[in-house]
Parts: sequence; structure tokens; C-alpha cells
Amino acid sequence: MDGASVPVDRQYTWGLCDRWDLLRRKRSTTGSLDETLFLLRDYLDSVAVVDDSGAVVERYAYDAFGNVRFLAPDYTGRSGSDFDWEFFSMPSSATWTASSITMDAAITMHDSAGG
Repeated sequence: MDGASVPVDRQYTWGLCDRWDLLRRKRSTTGSLDETLFLLRDYLDSVAVVDDSGAVVERYAYDAFGNVRFLAPDYTGRSGSDFDWEFFSMPSSATWTASSITMDAAITMHDSAGG
């Protein structure tokens, strides 16, 4: 793409805590980075997304195995994210023991999630 202009679809702002510390995401819904969302987390996971006015626009809940459920601001269920929010999940056929999870395994799991 010599000299070609490629539009930016998303821009992420990460914190300093760890590789899961996503603070803000800007997304293009009309051709520019016009949507700004902030991620709220508890100790383990993302629990809600708020817009730039601070209003909750989407919530998340998890079962004991880490599978995400998408919720509206009033906690009613949704079939997926209304804001194209992406979550990493383990394949259902994967099994891991405490001794097999290492940084290399975590990187491999993350890298394989994309395909």
C-alpha cells in the first residue's frame, strides 16, 4: 500500500497494570473515530462499558467458567454486544491444568483466538 491512506477503524488506550487493562476504545461508526467508550472492571473482568457522558451502555456477567453474558444497562439479557465489543474465550474442547498454564501457553491461547 505505498502511499495509500488506510482509515482507522478503532483506537485503544491501555493502562499500565497488565495486558488486559483496556481503559478506552474509540471506534468509527460513521467513518471517523466518533464513538468513545470506557471499560469498567472489577478485580477479574470487564463488567460494564460507559460512554463519554458516564452513562452505562452495556454490562457483562460471567459464569463460573468465564463465559460472558451480555446485558443491557438495566441488566436484561442481550444476544451479543450492541457495541461490537470482543471477548476472548477458550475453545470448548480445551482443557488446562494449573501446572500447564504458563506465560507461553497464555500467549499461544491468545494468538490462536484470532484463527
